[in-house]
Amino acid sequence: MQPKDVQPTAWERVREFIDAGDAAGVAAAVAALDGAGRRAVAHELPGHVAVARARAERLHQEQRDLMDRECAARRAEVERLHAAGRFRDEEEYRGAWAATWHRPWWRLPPVPDWTGPMRVAGAGVIGGAAAAAAWINRGELGGWDLHGDPAAAPLLTAITARPVAWQADLAVRLALRVRDGRRSLPLRDGNLPLALALLRRTGVTPPEHDPLVAGWVSLGARLGELRTDPLLDHFLPRIFEAEGVGRVLRGERPDAPRPDSWLGALCALAAEGRVDRALLLGGCRRRFLRGGEGPDLRFFAHLHELLAPSPAEIGPHAVDYLRLLPTAPALVAESALRHLRRLPGLDPEDVAEALEGLLFRAETGLVRAGLSWWDEAVRRAPGRADAFAPALAAAFGHQARAVQERAVRLAVRHAGRFTPLGAEALRAAVEPLPPASRDRLAAVIGGEPAGGPEPGTGAGTGNGAGAGADSGVSPEEEVFVPRALPAPVRPVPLAGPPDTPGYLADLYPRGDWQAAERCLAAFVRLAARDRESLRACLAPLAGGEEGRLLNEEWREPGDWMTALAAELASHGRAYTNAFTAFSAGTRRGLAGGG
Repeated sequence: MQPKDVQPTAWERVREFIDAGDAAGVAAAVAALDGAGRRAVAHELPGHVAVARARAERLHQEQRDLMDRECAARRAEVERLHAAGRFRDEEEYRGAWAATWHRPWWRLPPVPDWTGPMRVAGAGVIGGAAAAAAWINRGELGGWDLHGDPAAAPLLTAITARPVAWQADLAVRLALRVRDGRRSLPLRDGNLPLALALLRRTGVTPPEHDPLVAGWVSLGARLGELRTDPLLDHFLPRIFEAEGVGRVLRGERPDAPRPDSWLGALCALAAEGRVDRALLLGGCRRRFLRGGEGPDLRFFAHLHELLAPSPAEIGPHAVDYLRLLPTAPALVAESALRHLRRLPGLDPEDVAEALEGLLFRAETGLVRAGLSWWDEAVRRAPGRADAFAPALAAAFGHQARAVQERAVRLAVRHAGRFTPLGAEALRAAVEPLPPASRDRLAAVIGGEPAGGPEPGTGAGTGNGAGAGADSGVSPEEEVFVPRALPAPVRPVPLAGPPDTPGYLADLYPRGDWQAAERCLAAFVRLAARDRESLRACLAPLAGGEEGRLLNEEWREPGDWMTALAAELASHGRAYTNAFTAFSAGTRRGLAGGG
């Protein structure tokens, strides 16, 4: 024991706060230390981890032992009352006995948390920022988070007491430790909020780290905070480039923006002039051109449309939008096509090249819109019809009959504008078309007629598929003729439960589930209606099986039926002790972990 006039050392003061679970006390203590005191505490911290953990485990074990003693005392009291006949029936006794296994942990004082104070101490005394970042994320200290963590404010207090340059170095190192949420535990990873808080405080430039940008976005977009957020100008251009941002924002909907919606916030900031519209539109275009899966580009497509770019904003970048038509996801390609169709003066060669890729796509709606644009382009530049012929030929091979028929009608409509070169390009692509369509083309652009009816359209088929122009049915429609469905199999009702004890006894040994269900239903009814007769019929079924069933699991319906027969024959005493012992062992194992 120290004399009263001997002052505790720096480490002893910090250790007392750690053992008491006082993170705020640790922060205040380390903030008051000089360089020598910090070095002394930093030297002792690693060795105290095992000591603090062992102390916490000992306290937890003492609490478990105390609870076990209380539970044992309560069970002894229940047994005493049971022996004295103080319970109304066996069910009340069993309920009271089962309740003795509940451990009232809420009545015990909590064991002081040592991990948070230990993390605060390391952040306040470890010299190098790299070593401090490693200590904060030390696996032995467990997961952590700034939100709702009692040690959050003390941790920031300890860090902000250090030099600003050290804080900036730590902020960058913590930012680089932020991981993709798919490969980490996002709910207990405090690197992201701590790094963002330090980046804002120090003003240091955030590192180029995609998970950091995705994490910043995942925290939501509160408009009032975004307006003054110093990180907005750093991170906003990066959201169009960082992997994972589109996945985080998949749930954003333009028709139902939430209060923390990024779509609504960015559009509002653009309208206010806080964010440059050109930056947002250019970022969307770059993100589209980089490619990706449709769901990951959905947010950027919605943002692009909510910004409603004018033709003056689209025109200088028309080539970029044309490049999106052949391969971009349908949502992006539809948006690009919609804006391009409003632009005058596009180079017909560029349009023809883009249309050739667009009309080769599989999406029916997108290809139909492309055919409408093809029609407009040929009308605007009739002398360049041959340049557009390969695009129309690509639509001849589409899997949808309606698209094929639309392409054929356009070819027939503009046949007079094609030179022999353009007509040859169309003739070379007619093989996938049905015979009737090929015949219509041959009549206007030349070539051999297909001859004969289309497959499935001969006399007597009656389905009308692929009907020609004279059939009275639109070539874009297919007549649906329902076929007769086979008659359903008539269900056979199951046999009813046995209605006599003898019938039930005969059915008992069977192991199929139907027999088990019928036996259970009959047992309940007959036990209430004629218990003595049922007992007399089922008693022979239990003979010689009690020993086996006491030592084996009851896996088959027959085992349970035999047990029911034994319980009925013994007036409810055959398996009571075995069930009680089994239940006690099970509860003990669940409660004590053994």
